[in-house]
Amino acid sequence: PHAALLRDQAQRLIGQLLQEAQLSPQYLAERLHISIRQLYRLFEEQGDSVCRYIQRQRLQRSAEDLGNPQLRHESITQIAFKWGFADSAHFSRAFKKQFELSPKDYRLQRQTTH
Repeated sequence: PHAALLRDQAQRLIGQLLQEAQLSPQYLAERLHISIRQLYRLFEEQGDSVCRYIQRQRLQRSAEDLGNPQLRHESITQIAFKWGFADSAHFSRAFKKQFELSPKDYRLQRQTTH
């Protein structure tokens, strides 16, 4: 139960810090007052990794913004940077792998269905 509580705490903190450029496993472990190894173990127990979890959350928030008609004035790169991606090419590859559409195609598809 303690590990599940700590993992929930880590996931909540990740949600709050997603836009922070310094969000990293090291930074999270420090904020949670646990060792970096303990942090990795929390996610490994669920067959996940802390880095993959962070990336999935960032991609999800990016997808929400890309699908939001009120944010159509923001460029794809601006949205990627806003959610902590430092490199737009890396963002595009990761996005396409996750959603099977490029960010541009995803945005076009979402905005024409709303």
